[in-house]
Amino acid sequence: MGMVGRYLDKYELLQSIANVIFGGLVNVMSGALWFICPFLLNILLFGGIIYLNNKYKLLIKYKYKLLFIECIILSVLGSIIVRKHIILPFHMGLSLLLIIITMSGYIIKYKYNKIYLKIKGYYILPILIVIYFFEKNNINISLGGYNIGNYGTFVLVSGIGIIFVLYLSKLMYNIKLIRHILSYIGKKSYWIMALHFLGFKIVSIIYITIYNQKIDKLNMYVINDGKMGWIAIYILMGIFIPIIFSYVYNKILRIRSKNEKKIFI
Repeated sequence: MGMVGRYLDKYELLQSIANVIFGGLVNVMSGALWFICPFLLNILLFGGIIYLNNKYKLLIKYKYKLLFIECIILSVLGSIIVRKHIILPFHMGLSLLLIIITMSGYIIKYKYNKIYLKIKGYYILPILIVIYFFEKNNINISLGGYNIGNYGTFVLVSGIGIIFVLYLSKLMYNIKLIRHILSYIGKKSYWIMALHFLGFKIVSIIYITIYNQKIDKLNMYVINDGKMGWIAIYILMGIFIPIIFSYVYNKILRIRSKNEKKIFI
C-alpha cells in the first residue's frame, strides 16, 4: 500500500531547509533571535514617545526632564513585569524595561561633547570595585532568563556599562586606526546585533569538533569551559561574521541595482 504524501506549506519548507543547513538544530538557532522582537518594539516605542513630545513641543518646553520621567515610569513598569515573570507577546516587558537604556543613548547622542569632557580616568576605580563586588557575590543579570535582580541593580549595572564604554572610546579616539575600525563596527551595529549568534554558533561547532564534545552543547549561548582564548574568538567572530553578511548583502544590492539600470538603458 503506497504512502499518501502531501506538499509542504511555505513555513514547513523554510524550516526543512533551515534544518538541513543547521543540522536539525533550527529551533536552537532561531531561539538565539529572541531579542530581536523586544529590540524592535523598544525602538518603535521610544520613537513614538519622541514623536509625541516633539509634536506637542514638550522637549522644547521641558527639555529632557519630562522625557526622563516618562521613560523611568515605563522602565519601572517593565521591571515589575519581568521580575514577576509575566510573559507578554514579543517580550514586551523587556521592551519597557530597556526604554531607559534607549533614552540614555538618545541623550548621550545630543549631549556627547559635554558628557565626553566630564568622563575622567578616576571613574574607572569605583566601576572596577562595583564589578568586583558583583562578581564576588555572584550577582548576575540575564535578560533572556528574566533575571534582572532589583531595579536599582539593573540601572547601576547599565550605567556602569555605558560609562565604561564611553571612557574606552575616549581613550581610543586619539588612535587613528582604532578610531576608524570602531567607527566602521559602529555603523554595522544593527547587523552585529541581529547576527552575532551565527558567529557564536560557528565557533561552537569548531569547539565541539576539536574537543569532541556532545552536540547538545550547541544549545549554549557560548561554550564557556574556562578557556579564555575561546571567549576572544567568540567576540571576534560575533563581530566579523555579521560584517561579512552585511558586505555580501550590500554587494548583491549594488549588482542588482546596476543590472536594473542596464535593463532601462
